[in-house]
Amino acid sequence: MEVRRGDDKGDAASIERGGERLRLLAHAVAAQPSDPDSRPTVERCGLLRSAWNRRAAALAQDGKPCGAELKTARDWYARGAGAADTPEFSPYCALNRLMLDALVNGTADPAMARKAGTAARERFQVSRD
Repeated sequence: MEVRRGDDKGDAASIERGGERLRLLAHAVAAQPSDPDSRPTVERCGLLRSAWNRRAAALAQDGKPCGAELKTARDWYARGAGAADTPEFSPYCALNRLMLDALVNGTADPAMARKAGTAARERFQVSRD
């Protein structure tokens, strides 16, 4: 909520505070908080990514550099995506990560895009999600 309110008001500091709170929350509720490889849920990664995207947008509106914020958003999507050959793989996070890859460094992995697209189609046929 703090991130969204900050976004509505153009308050970059509120966006940053809210994002930091979300990061701390994700760390606190991770399966093994002391393990840096412990993966928060896709939803938590999405919330953190959203905070960093909003922070980047607020900075961009002020004419300030926002590459580091976009990279952090990209990293949260990558963390939420997981490995493509596992049941936990999130095509949603993977495709969005690829979009931010293109935005941040001008590259994206076409093979990963195909894997994510295939996984999304297969899951949709089963779950309609």
